[in-house]
Amino acid sequence: PDKTTRRYPWGVDDSGFYEFVMLRILGLQAEDRPWFVAGITVSTHHPWAVPHSFQRLFPDLDKYELSFRYADASLERFYNLLLQHGILDNTLLIISSDEANPRMRGEDSFREMLNANHGVLFIRTP
Repeated sequence: PDKTTRRYPWGVDDSGFYEFVMLRILGLQAEDRPWFVAGITVSTHHPWAVPHSFQRLFPDLDKYELSFRYADASLERFYNLLLQHGILDNTLLIISSDEANPRMRGEDSFREMLNANHGVLFIRTP
């Protein structure tokens, strides 16, 4: 990550994290052999902190909603970089959640049951 990447108690902001992952992927891709990369982002975890430059774009959002907007924008940027570099031509990409959303608990038993599990959100095949 570059010098603008913010560090938080759980790790670095999503954009900086994806920049680091992209550099790693480009290095692995140059080796011309199969590779695997896994990572966990932290912007959508307490304290839901995002860079100030992004906060200024959405002054009306609370920190929880802002963190998800930032996570989405960071992932979109990463995905587009993968496309631009041709990485997705021969790569399986899996995006998944790592935990439940605490804001939804208790609304009804079916939602609570679904919410208590990890789940795959997105799979893109070559």
